Amino acid sequence: MPMTVESPVPRTGKRFLLLSPILPCPPDSGAAQRTFLLFKALQAIGHVDLLLVGDFHVPQHLLPTLRTEFNYLGHVPRQYGRWAPQRWGLGVPRIDQPLQRLVYSALGWRYTFFRNATMRSAVAERLASGHYDAVVTRYLTTAYQAGVMGHPALYVDLDDLESEVWANRAAAEKRRLLPQLYRRIASSYRKKEQELVARCAAVWVTKTKDLQALGHRAVRMLPNIPFASYPEGVAPLPPATRPVVLGVAVYDWLPNREGFDWFVREVWPHVRRAVPDAELHLVGKLSDETLKRQWSQTPGVFCLGRVDDLRAAYQSALLTIAPLFGGGGTNIKVIESLAYGRCCVVTPSAAKGFESMEGLYVAGDASAFGLRCQELLGNIEATGRQGLGAALPANQGFSFKSFSQAVRDAVMAPRR
Repeated sequence: MPMTVESPVPRTGKRFLLLSPILPCPPDSGAAQRTFLLFKALQAIGHVDLLLVGDFHVPQHLLPTLRTEFNYLGHVPRQYGRWAPQRWGLGVPRIDQPLQRLVYSALGWRYTFFRNATMRSAVAERLASGHYDAVVTRYLTTAYQAGVMGHPALYVDLDDLESEVWANRAAAEKRRLLPQLYRRIASSYRKKEQELVARCAAVWVTKTKDLQALGHRAVRMLPNIPFASYPEGVAPLPPATRPVVLGVAVYDWLPNREGFDWFVREVWPHVRRAVPDAELHLVGKLSDETLKRQWSQTPGVFCLGRVDDLRAAYQSALLTIAPLFGGGGTNIKVIESLAYGRCCVVTPSAAKGFESMEGLYVAGDASAFGLRCQELLGNIEATGRQGLGAALPANQGFSFKSFSQAVRDAVMAPRR
């Protein structure tokens, strides 16, 4: 039976301005889903206007939905000055990439935490005319560039920490000198994050590690949740009967692309030899046609692209994988898999925030990852039971009801 949530708490009459560099629709990525869910949680409290900011194009066909469902005010592109480091480059990757690394190392947090005159002017004009009680931003960089760090009621959703992204790059980098360079960048970001967090009314993070790292009373937990939990929870699926492994991701995002390429090349051939009828279904956007062709030519691998019914994709799968080695925040597809009743094999990086969850199997190298998959595929009935056992705690601990309540607790708390 589908899980239900209680009737929404009556609105308070508060007015929020939500600034986001991520569109809330279509909700086909973890970042877009987070924006969607944050908007809906705020909407249960009061009126929310959405102002999009940053380097992207807003498709014309999305405008009606944005205006009717998200009170869309407009889009303010990020403007770079003539001498901004982001504009440097000769169009030669072999030269440009090392140059950008050196510039990033020299500037540290200043590479992304910079004043943006166009954005600040547009946001200030909107604040002056909108009579808002609070400003909510996706990411600290958005708040800094938009000039709202001094707002007395500023709430920041910090599901990805730049410091963690660079620390993960340092840990994964094999080339000489680069790990030291990346750690320097990470340290620079961590100091700036701690400084800025202290100026906010509240900051939401996705895992306990971030809570401890930032170490300030303004920081609160707001875990990532399965998008399917909105609005009434996830109904676990009956166990699958075939040895199908599922991967769900936006493969255009570099950590996803690199992680799944590693799995297809280094892990899957061993799994396939042990379980000859096993299939790997890869669902999600992959624009690199060459890589798509390479993956599809691997025996047992099916690149399905975007699908209309993600629930059906989970229905056909016995288990899922999340082979990530970088990025920050937490991986929504991990908790989504568990909520549907599917065991998930993950790398330590993908397990962040969900380490103690039932049905989660952590493997740090190709051999261990392959063995975990083989063990689960080799006993379909037992794997199905384990998946169903994981569904209840996943749904209870990571629901839209709890997500929405955490947002309400923060914005309704007395400010000091």
